[in-house]
Amino acid sequence: MNYAKQFYVFRLEENGNTVTPQQQADYFTISLVSNNTPGTKTMLCFYGPQAPQAAGSLPGNPAGFSCLFNTAFLSGKMQSIFRALPMFRQNANPVYFLNQRQDKRIRELFEKMLEEVNNNYTFKYELLGNYLAEIIHYALKIQSATFPGNSWPIF
Repeated sequence: MNYAKQFYVFRLEENGNTVTPQQQADYFTISLVSNNTPGTKTMLCFYGPQAPQAAGSLPGNPAGFSCLFNTAFLSGKMQSIFRALPMFRQNANPVYFLNQRQDKRIRELFEKMLEEVNNNYTFKYELLGNYLAEIIHYALKIQSATFPGNSWPIF
């Protein structure tokens, strides 16, 4: 399987501040966006193919990261529940505002993805999938803390 065409990660500053290219409508996107509006917190944003209105350019000069991937990139277990995750549901709020500690943690994971995607490690795409899962689980924890009592599917 050619994972290289199913997974992309980049810095927003190096990609013209585009979160989700319109031609990649079948991809899911996770973005960490800061410096979007003065005085706002860093945002962790989740977009799926069912939410094309979220695609496109960001206003201002945002900094951060974006990761695009399609369902073929995901493991079988992740594929089976992925669209049921709250952050990828249609009509769900796909934006999580992060405090400094949360921002640092997610930023470190994106940095690891950037480092990993450019090396020759045989199992790098499996590791990248683990980093994606960690970001998703971290967001689910944030969601649980914000709205206690929710039960989400576990993968």
